[in-house]
Amino acid sequence: MFITKKELKNTNVAKAFKSGVNFIKITDGRHEIFLVNGKYKVVDYKKGMGLSEESQYPKYIKQALN
Repeated sequence: MFITKKELKNTNVAKAFKSGVNFIKITDGRHEIFLVNGKYKVVDYKKGMGLSEESQYPKYIKQALN
């Protein structure tokens, strides 16, 4: 699922993953959100090539996940 930061504010992330979405890519940002083993993982694609999880989430993502 590809969305903007503004659309993320209006999106129910849990409902999106339950409907079959594998990931959420923020198109005007640099983060992706994955649901792995029941926990959300946020990846910054500019900090390496792997799927290393971010230790601190950006504020707009924290608000969307709560």
